[in-house]
Amino acid sequence: MPTGPRTRTPLAAVLATALLLGAGCSDTPGEGERGTEGTGGGGAGGKGTSGPPDDTAWTTSSDPVEAGGLVWASGGVVHLSDGTTVDVGGPMATYVVAGDGVYFTPAASDAAATEHGSMTTGPLRFADRDGVSDTGLTVYVESIGSSPDGRYVGFVDATSGPADRFSGHPRGTAVVVDLTSGERVVETADAMGDPEQDDLARDYAEVDLGVRFADAGSAVVEGLGDVLVSLPDGEVTPTDQSPRSPADPVSPDGAWSIDDRGLDDRIVSREGRPVPVRTGTPRRDLRWWLDDSTVVGIAISGPATGQQIGPGTTSTLVTCQVPDGRCTPVDGTTDERILFPVGAGDEALDLDPTGGGS
Repeated sequence: MPTGPRTRTPLAAVLATALLLGAGCSDTPGEGERGTEGTGGGGAGGKGTSGPPDDTAWTTSSDPVEAGGLVWASGGVVHLSDGTTVDVGGPMATYVVAGDGVYFTPAASDAAATEHGSMTTGPLRFADRDGVSDTGLTVYVESIGSSPDGRYVGFVDATSGPADRFSGHPRGTAVVVDLTSGERVVETADAMGDPEQDDLARDYAEVDLGVRFADAGSAVVEGLGDVLVSLPDGEVTPTDQSPRSPADPVSPDGAWSIDDRGLDDRIVSREGRPVPVRTGTPRRDLRWWLDDSTVVGIAISGPATGQQIGPGTTSTLVTCQVPDGRCTPVDGTTDERILFPVGAGDEALDLDPTGGGS
């Protein structure tokens, strides 16, 4: 995965990662579920049917959803920035928004949503307004990504490549699909190693495999060395420049920074001028930049003080603007367990004071 979030207070600590999902995912490619059972009523053949998957159901966009802005999920429902939702039918491990809906990998339970590591594989599924489809692909669950405009979805296919001669581990294949045409504009083993020379089971465990979109016109394939892919032509070149970490406390344009002060965070300008952050609560935990002028954070109210979180504490996701510091609560997030798409500054946040994060 991309560089993780800052280590923070117990309330806002990111839920634990690098564990093995019990059902639907595997740490050995080929052992994960491969389209044998649909989620939320959809079988392997797509929305409520059985049989071979229909590629056109998930590769070609005809009615795109809003991919930008703040996206969050709770209880198997993905909330988009325009106020609409997509129901994926059950718990997710990872997801991104692209094309007509949500591309996701299933989890065994809500509690197990973050119990995965860089080697965990699972079925890639697609949910839109009509239901859930299985793509028929097994992917590294942390490898999925999407472009900011939702035109492209990317992933590392975990099972289609040749096995290496050391451990029999399949070589990964990085794929980028242009959802406006349904075409695989990228399908490459560059950066995925040589099955004749590399022990892929050993080497993959030491890196993060993924397809990361810095913008709408390019992607970085992360593997055993990184490559830059231009879009839509799919030209691949080596690169040593990784995409910006989504957890970077500095805004994407470099003009503002999150000043971590426990649960009394603030924003300061490049020149050191503080922004009066107005959450309407006595405490706040500012997390990451959604864009050049928007911070995602948590507004915290209740009887506790300092770093304490406990009974009576209420926590709500907020977005705060610079330069005026105005904050807006996100409806439906109070005291919920929140899962963010791959590429956000946090993987998940547990806002329930009885859970306390982990």
